[in-house]
Amino acid sequence: MKGPGLFLLLSTLALLGGLWYSQRGRQIGPEGDSGATLTLYVAAGVRRPIDAILVEYEQRYGVRTQIQYAGSGTLLANMEVAKKGDIYIPADQIFVDRARAKGLLREALPLATQHPVIAVARGNPLNISGIQDLLTEGVRFGLAQPGAAAIGTVTREALVRAGSWEAIRSHALVVKPTVTDLANDLSLGSLDAAILWDSTVNQFQGLEGIESIHFAECSSKVLAGVISHSSNPTAALRLARYLSAPDRGGEIFRANGFQPADGDAWSEVPTLNLFCGAMLRGPVDGTLDSFAEREGVQIRRTYNGCGLLIAQMRAGAQPDAYFACDEIFLERVRGKFHPGKVVSSNRLVMITQPGNPLGLQALEDLLQADLRVGLGDPEKSALGTLSQQVLKRANLTLSLAETGNVRVWTPTGDMLTNQLLTGSLDAALVYASNTAKADVHVVELGSSGARARQPWASALDTPHRLLLDRLYQALTDVDQRVQFEAFGFAWEAGS
Repeated sequence: MKGPGLFLLLSTLALLGGLWYSQRGRQIGPEGDSGATLTLYVAAGVRRPIDAILVEYEQRYGVRTQIQYAGSGTLLANMEVAKKGDIYIPADQIFVDRARAKGLLREALPLATQHPVIAVARGNPLNISGIQDLLTEGVRFGLAQPGAAAIGTVTREALVRAGSWEAIRSHALVVKPTVTDLANDLSLGSLDAAILWDSTVNQFQGLEGIESIHFAECSSKVLAGVISHSSNPTAALRLARYLSAPDRGGEIFRANGFQPADGDAWSEVPTLNLFCGAMLRGPVDGTLDSFAEREGVQIRRTYNGCGLLIAQMRAGAQPDAYFACDEIFLERVRGKFHPGKVVSSNRLVMITQPGNPLGLQALEDLLQADLRVGLGDPEKSALGTLSQQVLKRANLTLSLAETGNVRVWTPTGDMLTNQLLTGSLDAALVYASNTAKADVHVVELGSSGARARQPWASALDTPHRLLLDRLYQALTDVDQRVQFEAFGFAWEAGS
Protein backbone atom coordinates (compact mmCIF):
# COMPACT_ATOMS: atom_id res chain seq x y z
CA MET A 1 0.00 0.00 0.00
CA LYS A 2 1.28 3.46 -0.93
CA GLY A 3 1.41 5.76 2.07
CA PRO A 4 -0.75 8.87 2.17
CA GLY A 5 2.38 10.97 2.53
CA LEU A 6 3.39 10.11 -1.03
CA PHE A 7 0.03 11.24 -2.40
CA LEU A 8 0.16 14.40 -0.33
CA LEU A 9 3.54 15.17 -1.85
CA LEU A 10 2.31 14.50 -5.37
CA SER A 11 -0.80 16.56 -4.81
CA THR A 12 1.21 19.49 -3.51
CA LEU A 13 3.62 19.34 -6.42
CA ALA A 14 0.73 19.17 -8.86
CA LEU A 15 -0.35 22.60 -7.68
CA LEU A 16 3.07 24.18 -7.92
CA GLY A 17 3.86 25.90 -11.19
CA GLY A 18 6.97 27.43 -12.62
CA LEU A 19 9.46 24.76 -11.55
CA TRP A 20 12.78 24.70 -13.39
CA TYR A 21 14.24 21.33 -14.34
CA SER A 22 17.84 20.97 -15.39
CA GLN A 23 20.52 18.34 -15.60
CA ARG A 24 22.10 17.97 -12.21
CA GLY A 25 25.85 18.03 -11.82
CA ARG A 26 26.89 19.11 -15.33
CA GLN A 27 26.93 22.17 -17.52
CA ILE A 28 24.18 22.09 -20.09
CA GLY A 29 25.28 25.00 -22.27
CA PRO A 30 27.73 24.97 -25.19
CA GLU A 31 30.58 25.53 -22.73
CA GLY A 32 29.88 22.00 -21.52
CA ASP A 33 30.66 20.73 -25.05
CA SER A 34 34.04 22.50 -25.27
CA GLY A 35 36.78 20.06 -26.20
CA ALA A 36 34.35 17.51 -27.65
CA THR A 37 35.11 16.00 -31.05
CA LEU A 38 32.18 15.12 -33.30
CA THR A 39 32.31 12.90 -36.38
CA LEU A 40 30.24 14.02 -39.37
CA TYR A 41 29.33 12.29 -42.64
CA VAL A 42 28.62 15.08 -45.13
CA ALA A 43 27.49 14.99 -48.76
CA ALA A 44 30.14 16.47 -51.07
CA GLY A 45 27.72 19.03 -52.50
CA VAL A 46 27.16 20.55 -49.06
CA ARG A 47 30.85 20.85 -48.21
CA ARG A 48 31.32 24.60 -48.63
CA PRO A 49 28.62 25.82 -46.25
CA ILE A 50 29.28 23.04 -43.74
CA ASP A 51 33.03 23.81 -43.68
CA ALA A 52 32.32 27.50 -43.07
CA ILE A 53 29.77 26.82 -40.33
CA LEU A 54 32.02 24.36 -38.52
CA VAL A 55 34.94 26.79 -38.48
CA GLU A 56 32.65 29.40 -36.94
CA TYR A 57 31.21 26.93 -34.42
CA GLU A 58 34.61 25.71 -33.26
CA GLN A 59 35.80 29.28 -32.75
CA ARG A 60 32.73 30.09 -30.65
CA TYR A 61 32.34 26.91 -28.63
CA GLY A 62 35.56 24.89 -28.88
CA VAL A 63 33.90 21.85 -30.48
CA ARG A 64 36.16 20.04 -32.97
CA THR A 65 34.95 17.93 -35.88
CA GLN A 66 36.16 15.04 -38.01
CA ILE A 67 34.43 15.04 -41.39
CA GLN A 68 34.06 12.48 -44.16
CA TYR A 69 32.88 13.94 -47.48
CA ALA A 70 31.48 11.72 -50.23
CA GLY A 71 28.25 10.92 -52.05
CA SER A 72 25.20 10.55 -49.82
CA GLY A 73 24.77 6.84 -50.56
CA THR A 74 28.45 6.10 -50.10
CA LEU A 75 28.38 7.83 -46.72
CA LEU A 76 25.32 5.85 -45.67
CA ALA A 77 27.09 2.59 -46.48
CA ASN A 78 30.21 3.71 -44.59
CA MET A 79 28.16 4.80 -41.60
CA GLU A 80 26.32 1.49 -41.51
CA VAL A 81 29.59 -0.44 -41.44
CA ALA A 82 31.34 1.83 -38.93
CA LYS A 83 28.41 1.94 -36.49
CA LYS A 84 29.74 5.17 -35.03
CA GLY A 85 29.64 8.88 -35.67
CA ASP A 86 27.48 11.80 -34.63
CA ILE A 87 25.83 13.59 -37.57
CA TYR A 88 24.86 12.51 -41.09
CA ILE A 89 24.14 15.22 -43.69
CA PRO A 90 23.09 13.78 -47.06
CA ALA A 91 21.93 15.93 -49.96
CA ASP A 92 18.38 14.57 -50.06
CA GLN A 93 15.82 13.37 -47.53
CA ILE A 94 15.54 9.97 -49.19
CA PHE A 95 18.85 8.99 -47.60
CA VAL A 96 17.70 10.18 -44.18
CA ASP A 97 14.62 8.00 -44.60
CA ARG A 98 16.78 5.02 -45.57
CA ALA A 99 19.07 5.58 -42.59
CA ARG A 100 16.10 5.77 -40.25
CA ALA A 101 14.66 2.57 -41.68
CA LYS A 102 17.95 0.88 -40.81
CA GLY A 103 17.82 2.27 -37.27
CA LEU A 104 20.89 4.44 -37.86
CA LEU A 105 19.37 7.85 -37.10
CA ARG A 106 17.32 9.45 -34.34
CA GLU A 107 16.46 13.14 -34.78
CA ALA A 108 16.68 14.96 -38.14
CA LEU A 109 16.76 18.76 -38.46
CA PRO A 110 16.14 20.61 -41.75
CA LEU A 111 19.02 22.70 -43.10
CA ALA A 112 18.21 23.81 -46.65
CA THR A 113 16.48 22.97 -49.91
CA GLN A 114 17.80 22.60 -53.46
CA HIS A 115 16.65 21.17 -56.78
CA PRO A 116 18.24 19.68 -59.93
CA VAL A 117 19.03 21.80 -62.97
CA ILE A 118 20.86 21.27 -66.24
CA ALA A 119 24.17 23.03 -65.67
CA VAL A 120 26.04 24.59 -68.58
CA ALA A 121 28.83 27.12 -69.14
CA ARG A 122 27.74 30.71 -68.52
CA GLY A 123 26.07 32.08 -71.62
CA ASN A 124 24.86 28.60 -72.63
CA PRO A 125 26.93 28.41 -75.83
CA LEU A 126 25.12 25.29 -77.10
CA ASN A 127 21.65 26.75 -76.43
CA ILE A 128 20.57 23.78 -74.33
CA SER A 129 16.99 24.27 -73.16
CA GLY A 130 15.90 20.87 -71.87
CA ILE A 131 16.65 17.20 -71.30
CA GLN A 132 16.14 16.25 -74.95
CA ASP A 133 18.93 18.61 -76.02
CA LEU A 134 21.40 16.44 -74.11
CA LEU A 135 20.82 13.74 -76.72
CA THR A 136 22.02 16.00 -79.54
CA GLU A 137 25.03 14.64 -81.38
CA GLY A 138 28.28 16.04 -80.00
CA VAL A 139 26.90 17.27 -76.65
CA ARG A 140 29.14 15.98 -73.87
CA PHE A 141 27.23 15.64 -70.65
CA GLY A 142 27.66 13.85 -67.35
CA LEU A 143 25.52 12.31 -64.64
CA ALA A 144 26.10 11.50 -60.99
CA GLN A 145 26.01 7.86 -60.01
CA PRO A 146 22.57 6.79 -58.73
CA GLY A 147 22.78 5.18 -55.32
CA ALA A 148 26.11 6.78 -54.51
CA ALA A 149 25.15 10.45 -54.93
CA ALA A 150 21.83 12.04 -54.03
CA ILE A 151 21.70 14.06 -57.25
CA GLY A 152 22.16 10.84 -59.22
CA THR A 153 19.36 9.11 -57.33
CA VAL A 154 16.97 12.05 -57.71
CA THR A 155 17.85 12.41 -61.42
CA ARG A 156 17.19 8.76 -62.14
CA GLU A 157 13.85 8.75 -60.31
CA ALA A 158 12.66 11.88 -62.14
CA LEU A 159 13.72 10.67 -65.57
CA VAL A 160 12.34 7.17 -65.03
CA ARG A 161 8.96 8.79 -64.34
CA ALA A 162 9.32 10.79 -67.55
CA GLY A 163 10.38 7.73 -69.60
CA SER A 164 13.72 9.35 -70.49
CA TRP A 165 16.17 7.65 -68.16
CA GLU A 166 17.49 4.88 -70.39
CA ALA A 167 18.18 7.22 -73.29
CA ILE A 168 19.90 9.80 -71.10
CA ARG A 169 21.95 7.22 -69.22
CA SER A 170 23.17 5.52 -72.38
CA HIS A 171 24.31 8.83 -73.91
CA ALA A 172 26.15 10.17 -70.83
CA LEU A 173 29.86 10.65 -71.40
CA VAL A 174 30.74 10.14 -67.72
CA VAL A 175 29.06 8.99 -64.51
CA LYS A 176 30.69 10.49 -61.42
CA PRO A 177 30.44 9.55 -57.72
CA THR A 178 29.70 13.08 -56.45
CA VAL A 179 28.04 16.26 -57.67
CA THR A 180 31.23 18.28 -57.14
CA ASP A 181 33.17 15.94 -59.45
CA LEU A 182 30.68 16.77 -62.21
CA ALA A 183 30.81 20.48 -61.45
CA ASN A 184 34.60 20.48 -61.65
CA ASP A 185 34.55 18.70 -65.03
CA LEU A 186 32.05 21.21 -66.34
CA SER A 187 34.10 24.14 -65.04
CA LEU A 188 37.24 22.78 -66.72
CA GLY A 189 35.47 22.37 -70.04
CA SER A 190 35.60 18.57 -70.06
CA LEU A 191 31.81 18.55 -70.28
CA ASP A 192 29.25 20.73 -72.03
CA ALA A 193 26.47 19.99 -69.56
CA ALA A 194 25.68 18.06 -66.36
CA ILE A 195 22.73 17.59 -64.09
CA LEU A 196 23.62 19.32 -60.81
CA TRP A 197 21.91 20.88 -57.82
CA ASP A 198 21.04 24.55 -58.32
CA SER A 199 23.02 25.22 -55.16
CA THR A 200 26.10 23.59 -56.69
CA VAL A 201 25.83 25.79 -59.78
CA ASN A 202 25.63 28.83 -57.51
CA GLN A 203 28.94 27.87 -55.91
CA PHE A 204 30.93 27.68 -59.19
CA GLN A 205 31.81 30.75 -61.16
CA GLY A 206 31.29 30.44 -64.89
CA LEU A 207 28.27 28.12 -64.65
CA GLU A 208 24.56 28.67 -65.00
CA GLY A 209 21.54 26.46 -64.48
CA ILE A 210 18.79 25.67 -66.96
CA GLU A 211 15.45 24.79 -65.37
CA SER A 212 13.80 21.66 -66.73
CA ILE A 213 10.17 20.61 -66.53
CA HIS A 214 11.43 17.12 -65.68
CA PHE A 215 12.67 18.40 -62.32
CA ALA A 216 9.77 20.70 -61.48
CA GLU A 217 8.65 18.43 -58.61
CA CYS A 218 12.13 17.55 -57.37
CA SER A 219 12.79 19.89 -54.47
CA SER A 220 15.26 18.16 -52.16
CA LYS A 221 15.62 18.72 -48.44
CA VAL A 222 19.05 18.74 -46.84
CA LEU A 223 18.81 17.52 -43.25
CA ALA A 224 21.21 16.89 -40.40
CA GLY A 225 20.48 13.54 -38.79
CA VAL A 226 21.81 12.62 -35.35
CA ILE A 227 23.31 9.14 -35.55
CA SER A 228 21.88 6.54 -33.20
CA HIS A 229 25.36 5.38 -32.20
CA SER A 230 26.50 8.90 -31.24
CA SER A 231 28.59 8.89 -28.08
CA ASN A 232 27.72 12.55 -27.44
CA PRO A 233 24.16 13.14 -28.65
CA THR A 234 23.72 16.35 -26.65
CA ALA A 235 26.68 18.03 -28.34
CA ALA A 236 25.55 16.61 -31.70
CA LEU A 237 22.03 17.98 -31.27
CA ARG A 238 23.31 21.38 -30.23
CA LEU A 239 25.49 21.54 -33.36
CA ALA A 240 22.55 20.37 -35.48
CA ARG A 241 20.41 23.17 -34.02
CA TYR A 242 23.16 25.66 -34.89
CA LEU A 243 23.36 24.33 -38.45
CA SER A 244 19.58 24.60 -38.77
CA ALA A 245 19.13 28.04 -37.17
CA PRO A 246 18.26 30.68 -39.81
CA ASP A 247 20.30 33.27 -37.93
CA ARG A 248 23.41 31.04 -37.74
CA GLY A 249 23.89 28.18 -40.21
CA GLY A 250 21.05 29.46 -42.39
CA GLU A 251 22.93 32.65 -43.21
CA ILE A 252 25.92 30.67 -44.46
CA PHE A 253 23.75 28.29 -46.48
CA ARG A 254 22.11 31.28 -48.15
CA ALA A 255 25.49 32.82 -48.93
CA ASN A 256 26.48 29.56 -50.64
CA GLY A 257 23.48 29.43 -52.95
CA PHE A 258 21.08 27.29 -50.92
CA GLN A 259 17.58 28.14 -49.77
CA PRO A 260 17.87 27.82 -45.98
CA ALA A 261 15.18 25.96 -44.07
CA ASP A 262 12.77 27.63 -41.69
CA GLY A 263 14.44 26.35 -38.53
CA ASP A 264 14.27 27.54 -34.94
CA ALA A 265 16.23 30.68 -34.11
CA TRP A 266 19.51 29.92 -32.35
CA SER A 267 19.57 29.64 -28.60
CA GLU A 268 22.49 28.13 -26.71
CA VAL A 269 20.15 26.60 -24.13
CA PRO A 270 16.54 26.82 -25.31
CA THR A 271 13.92 27.03 -22.58
CA LEU A 272 10.53 25.43 -23.18
CA ASN A 273 7.58 26.58 -21.10
CA LEU A 274 5.11 23.70 -20.88
CA PHE A 275 1.64 23.84 -19.34
CA CYS A 276 0.42 20.36 -18.53
CA GLY A 277 -2.68 18.94 -16.90
CA ALA A 278 -1.86 17.56 -13.45
CA MET A 279 -3.20 14.13 -14.39
CA LEU A 280 -0.41 13.76 -16.98
CA ARG A 281 2.51 14.21 -14.64
CA GLY A 282 3.02 10.51 -13.96
CA PRO A 283 3.45 9.29 -17.56
CA VAL A 284 5.29 12.34 -18.94
CA ASP A 285 7.64 13.67 -16.26
CA GLY A 286 10.39 11.10 -16.77
CA THR A 287 10.24 11.51 -20.54
CA LEU A 288 10.56 15.28 -20.19
CA ASP A 289 13.64 14.76 -18.01
CA SER A 290 15.21 12.42 -20.58
CA PHE A 291 14.42 14.75 -23.46
CA ALA A 292 15.91 17.76 -21.68
CA GLU A 293 19.03 15.75 -20.86
CA ARG A 294 19.52 14.55 -24.42
CA GLU A 295 18.80 17.88 -26.12
CA GLY A 296 20.65 20.04 -23.60
CA VAL A 297 17.61 22.25 -23.00
CA GLN A 298 15.51 23.47 -20.09
CA ILE A 299 11.86 22.50 -19.72
CA ARG A 300 9.84 24.61 -17.34
CA ARG A 301 6.80 22.58 -16.35
CA THR A 302 3.61 23.89 -14.82
CA TYR A 303 1.29 21.08 -13.70
CA ASN A 304 -2.18 22.02 -12.54
CA GLY A 305 -5.88 21.63 -13.11
CA CYS A 306 -6.62 22.78 -16.65
CA GLY A 307 -9.08 25.44 -15.50
CA LEU A 308 -6.30 27.01 -13.46
CA LEU A 309 -3.88 26.75 -16.39
CA ILE A 310 -6.36 28.54 -18.64
CA ALA A 311 -6.78 31.27 -16.02
CA GLN A 312 -3.02 31.76 -16.06
CA MET A 313 -2.99 32.00 -19.86
CA ARG A 314 -5.81 34.51 -19.86
CA ALA A 315 -3.84 36.52 -17.30
CA GLY A 316 -0.90 36.72 -19.70
CA ALA A 317 1.09 33.47 -19.37
CA GLN A 318 2.44 32.30 -22.73
CA PRO A 319 3.44 28.63 -22.70
CA ASP A 320 5.22 27.16 -25.72
CA ALA A 321 3.00 24.09 -25.54
CA TYR A 322 -0.10 22.89 -23.73
CA PHE A 323 -0.83 19.26 -22.88
CA ALA A 324 -4.45 19.53 -21.84
CA CYS A 325 -6.55 17.26 -19.63
CA ASP A 326 -9.36 17.26 -22.17
CA GLU A 327 -10.14 18.73 -25.58
CA ILE A 328 -12.65 21.18 -24.15
CA PHE A 329 -9.85 22.92 -22.27
CA LEU A 330 -7.80 23.34 -25.42
CA GLU A 331 -10.85 24.65 -27.25
CA ARG A 332 -11.13 27.48 -24.70
CA VAL A 333 -7.72 28.86 -25.75
CA ARG A 334 -7.70 27.72 -29.37
CA GLY A 335 -6.66 31.17 -30.60
CA LYS A 336 -3.27 30.67 -28.97
CA PHE A 337 -2.39 27.20 -30.27
CA HIS A 338 -2.15 25.03 -33.35
CA PRO A 339 -4.82 22.29 -33.65
CA GLY A 340 -4.32 19.67 -30.98
CA LYS A 341 -3.22 16.07 -31.46
CA VAL A 342 -4.92 13.64 -29.10
CA VAL A 343 -2.36 11.43 -27.38
CA SER A 344 -4.38 9.51 -24.80
CA SER A 345 -7.68 9.20 -23.01
CA ASN A 346 -8.59 8.67 -19.37
CA ARG A 347 -11.85 7.23 -18.09
CA LEU A 348 -13.77 8.52 -15.09
CA VAL A 349 -14.17 6.05 -12.19
CA MET A 350 -15.51 6.10 -8.63
CA ILE A 351 -13.17 5.17 -5.80
CA THR A 352 -13.82 4.14 -2.23
CA GLN A 353 -11.92 2.55 0.64
CA PRO A 354 -10.08 -0.75 0.06
CA GLY A 355 -12.47 -3.70 0.25
CA ASN A 356 -15.43 -1.37 -0.47
CA PRO A 357 -16.83 -1.55 3.11
CA LEU A 358 -19.82 0.66 2.20
CA GLY A 359 -20.78 -1.54 -0.77
CA LEU A 360 -20.74 1.24 -3.38
CA GLN A 361 -21.64 -0.12 -6.81
CA ALA A 362 -22.91 2.77 -8.94
CA LEU A 363 -23.23 6.55 -9.15
CA GLU A 364 -26.58 6.41 -7.38
CA ASP A 365 -24.83 5.15 -4.25
CA LEU A 366 -23.28 8.60 -3.81
CA LEU A 367 -26.68 9.59 -2.41
CA GLN A 368 -26.28 7.37 0.67
CA ALA A 369 -26.91 9.27 3.87
CA ASP A 370 -23.88 10.93 5.44
CA LEU A 371 -21.52 9.70 2.71
CA ARG A 372 -18.47 11.95 2.44
CA VAL A 373 -17.92 12.61 -1.27
CA GLY A 374 -15.16 14.47 -3.09
CA LEU A 375 -15.47 15.93 -6.61
CA GLY A 376 -13.24 17.85 -8.98
CA ASP A 377 -13.81 21.58 -9.20
CA PRO A 378 -15.55 22.23 -12.55
CA GLU A 379 -14.15 25.76 -12.72
CA LYS A 380 -10.58 24.65 -12.22
CA SER A 381 -10.25 21.23 -13.83
CA ALA A 382 -11.34 18.96 -16.66
CA LEU A 383 -12.03 16.34 -13.99
CA GLY A 384 -14.66 18.57 -12.39
CA THR A 385 -16.26 19.43 -15.71
CA LEU A 386 -16.41 15.79 -16.76
CA SER A 387 -17.80 14.70 -13.37
CA GLN A 388 -20.60 17.27 -13.61
CA GLN A 389 -21.47 16.08 -17.11
CA VAL A 390 -21.72 12.49 -15.88
CA LEU A 391 -23.84 13.40 -12.87
CA LYS A 392 -26.13 15.54 -14.99
CA ARG A 393 -26.59 12.77 -17.53
CA ALA A 394 -27.54 10.41 -14.68
CA ASN A 395 -30.00 13.02 -13.30
CA LEU A 396 -28.10 13.09 -10.01
CA THR A 397 -26.84 16.67 -9.86
CA LEU A 398 -29.73 18.14 -7.87
CA SER A 399 -30.23 15.10 -5.66
CA LEU A 400 -26.56 14.96 -4.72
CA ALA A 401 -26.57 18.66 -3.90
CA GLU A 402 -29.59 18.20 -1.64
CA THR A 403 -27.86 15.46 0.38
CA GLY A 404 -24.98 17.75 1.28
CA ASN A 405 -22.68 14.78 0.77
CA VAL A 406 -20.09 16.65 -1.31
CA ARG A 407 -17.54 17.75 1.27
CA VAL A 408 -14.64 18.93 -0.93
CA TRP A 409 -14.02 20.32 -4.42
CA THR A 410 -10.43 20.10 -5.64
CA PRO A 411 -8.61 20.90 -8.90
CA THR A 412 -6.89 17.50 -9.21
CA GLY A 413 -7.72 13.84 -8.88
CA ASP A 414 -4.52 13.18 -6.94
CA MET A 415 -5.75 15.43 -4.14
CA LEU A 416 -9.06 13.57 -3.99
CA THR A 417 -7.27 10.22 -3.91
CA ASN A 418 -5.01 11.43 -1.12
CA GLN A 419 -7.95 12.64 0.97
CA LEU A 420 -9.70 9.31 0.55
CA LEU A 421 -6.54 7.46 1.63
CA THR A 422 -6.23 9.61 4.74
CA GLY A 423 -9.84 8.82 5.68
CA SER A 424 -11.28 12.28 4.98
CA LEU A 425 -13.57 10.94 2.24
CA ASP A 426 -15.66 7.83 1.65
CA ALA A 427 -15.90 8.17 -2.12
CA ALA A 428 -14.69 10.34 -4.98
CA LEU A 429 -14.89 10.61 -8.75
CA VAL A 430 -11.41 10.58 -10.24
CA TYR A 431 -9.57 9.47 -13.34
CA ALA A 432 -8.41 5.88 -13.77
CA SER A 433 -4.84 7.21 -13.86
CA ASN A 434 -5.23 8.54 -10.30
CA THR A 435 -5.75 4.96 -9.09
CA ALA A 436 -2.79 3.33 -10.83
CA LYS A 437 -0.44 3.68 -7.85
CA ALA A 438 -3.04 3.83 -5.05
CA ASP A 439 -4.50 1.10 -2.87
CA VAL A 440 -8.17 1.97 -3.36
CA HIS A 441 -11.27 0.14 -4.50
CA VAL A 442 -12.28 1.15 -8.03
CA VAL A 443 -15.90 1.13 -9.14
CA GLU A 444 -16.16 1.18 -12.94
CA LEU A 445 -19.00 3.38 -14.19
CA GLY A 446 -19.56 1.60 -17.49
CA SER A 447 -22.07 3.33 -19.73
CA SER A 448 -22.71 5.86 -16.97
CA GLY A 449 -19.12 7.07 -17.14
CA ALA A 450 -17.20 9.28 -19.50
CA ARG A 451 -13.75 9.65 -20.92
CA ALA A 452 -11.45 12.66 -21.17
CA ARG A 453 -9.13 12.90 -24.21
CA GLN A 454 -5.75 14.60 -23.81
CA PRO A 455 -4.52 16.74 -26.75
CA TRP A 456 -1.03 18.16 -27.25
CA ALA A 457 -0.71 21.54 -28.98
CA SER A 458 2.18 23.92 -29.63
CA ALA A 459 1.69 27.67 -29.39
CA LEU A 460 1.22 29.67 -32.58
CA ASP A 461 3.96 32.12 -31.59
CA THR A 462 6.51 29.74 -30.06
CA PRO A 463 10.11 30.28 -31.21
CA HIS A 464 10.81 26.57 -30.65
CA ARG A 465 8.59 24.95 -33.30
CA LEU A 466 11.02 22.21 -34.38
CA LEU A 467 12.17 21.49 -30.85
CA LEU A 468 8.55 21.00 -29.82
CA ASP A 469 7.99 18.69 -32.79
CA ARG A 470 10.82 16.50 -31.52
CA LEU A 471 9.41 16.63 -27.99
CA TYR A 472 6.03 15.50 -29.30
CA GLN A 473 7.73 12.57 -31.06
CA ALA A 474 9.44 11.64 -27.81
CA LEU A 475 6.13 11.76 -25.95
CA THR A 476 4.38 9.53 -28.46
CA ASP A 477 6.93 6.81 -29.24
CA VAL A 478 6.40 3.11 -28.51
CA ASP A 479 7.99 3.23 -25.06
CA GLN A 480 5.82 6.15 -24.08
CA ARG A 481 2.69 4.21 -24.94
CA VAL A 482 3.72 1.56 -22.41
CA GLN A 483 4.25 4.30 -19.84
CA PHE A 484 0.82 5.84 -20.40
CA GLU A 485 -0.93 2.49 -20.21
CA ALA A 486 0.92 1.66 -16.99
CA PHE A 487 -0.68 4.77 -15.47
CA GLY A 488 -4.18 3.74 -16.54
CA PHE A 489 -4.52 5.79 -19.73
CA ALA A 490 -5.74 4.47 -23.05
CA TRP A 491 -3.44 5.21 -26.00
CA GLU A 492 -4.87 7.20 -28.91
CA ALA A 493 -1.85 8.77 -30.64
CA GLY A 494 -1.86 7.90 -34.34
CA SER A 495 -5.35 6.42 -34.25
